[in-house]
Amino acid sequence: LEAFVGDEVDFTVVLESNGEPLENRNVDLIVDNTRHSTVTTNAQGYFEGPLQIPYRYLPTLEVRAIYYPENEDIGVYLGSASDPVYLAVKYYSADLELKVDGLVAPGQTPVLSGAFDYGQSPAMEKREVMLYLGDVEKGNFEVATTFEIPFPLPPDIELGNHTLTVSSHAQERYAPIVSSYMLNVTRVDTICELDMPDVAFIPGSIDLAGKLYSEAGPLENATIISEINGSTMQIHSAGDGSFAGRINKGLDLSLLGYQQYNIRITPGEPWNAPLTISGNIFIINFVNLAIVLAALAAISLFMHFRLRRYRSKSFDDSFGPAGVAGGIPVSAFEAKDDDDTTAINYPRKDSLYNSIINLYIQTLKLVQKMVSANLKPEQTLREYAAQAHPKLGFPGKMFVQFTLFVEKLIYSAYNPTDEDVGKSRQLSSSIKAEGALK
Repeated sequence: LEAFVGDEVDFTVVLESNGEPLENRNVDLIVDNTRHSTVTTNAQGYFEGPLQIPYRYLPTLEVRAIYYPENEDIGVYLGSASDPVYLAVKYYSADLELKVDGLVAPGQTPVLSGAFDYGQSPAMEKREVMLYLGDVEKGNFEVATTFEIPFPLPPDIELGNHTLTVSSHAQERYAPIVSSYMLNVTRVDTICELDMPDVAFIPGSIDLAGKLYSEAGPLENATIISEINGSTMQIHSAGDGSFAGRINKGLDLSLLGYQQYNIRITPGEPWNAPLTISGNIFIINFVNLAIVLAALAAISLFMHFRLRRYRSKSFDDSFGPAGVAGGIPVSAFEAKDDDDTTAINYPRKDSLYNSIINLYIQTLKLVQKMVSANLKPEQTLREYAAQAHPKLGFPGKMFVQFTLFVEKLIYSAYNPTDEDVGKSRQLSSSIKAEGALK
């Protein structure tokens, strides 16, 4: 037996006890374990009438009759239940497919699209649907087979998954429909086109510009906070998302090198996500750099003169304090003849003095042969010794030492000793010995 919901079917109830009809007795009709109605038997213990199929949109219904003894029947008759009768229930069903288009973000208004599929059943031209976001009703709408419903999302909606539910109540032979869609609420990614120099000089300013936008459009009135090593700047974007500013950066202890910058962007709209940009910019602190370079130059000059002084002193011999700073001019020496030693025009002081001068003249002649370079008229002995020193090698140091001592004898009041003569003779002999080896 089958029937549509809401239709009526005929049913018959017979109540007997030991073959005898029980008249005027109440019998309950139970449909799917729920009391549907109560009927009363006639004199033949019989009842026949219509049974309306309830609007329960289930494929089958279980129907049975139950007798409960009442009044004088109590203690006389036992209760009784009929065998169940199963009805095949018919009704129209449909599937509802949902999808959401647009930005699913706080403060945005996405669009819900739906389509009813009735299959082989006749389609309803119009039906009422109710829309729920979570457990909050968003409204009732009368829709056709296909429909679109815009629904605004609250600006303060919690990010994450939300259930969007569409339900349509039953209408006669049409079963109710409930369909859900999982909505993932997120903020839209913010995109920043940043224009910032790779190198900056401080103290000074660093220009910062760019444009902010997202899938929803330009970011208006977004807050941009920029920070570089303690220097900050706060600006807001214009209606087209553009922004421009300047970070004023004073002196610090740095010289030059990369410094990290951080840019925090807070959108004014609830649907756009905040953004943080980090990077490095090469900073040149030209003031500190100039100071350091000047200090290094001063130190270099100082060390240069100290080194020259040290080298000059290193040429001093062990004969005592240094003599005059100037050199002996070539004109101080004159040759008597080719075979004789060179004599000096300066007044002779004593025999020790002459002995040392003669030793030096002999050594000077030897050095001129060793380096193949004669003493020029415009040269002093000291200048010639400096010229010959690199070519002589090891004897050069002794020759310079000997020359400086001779200058001291000529230009100072120093009186030589026997020890000085001995040292002079030793220097001259050493240079001659080295010359012989060469």
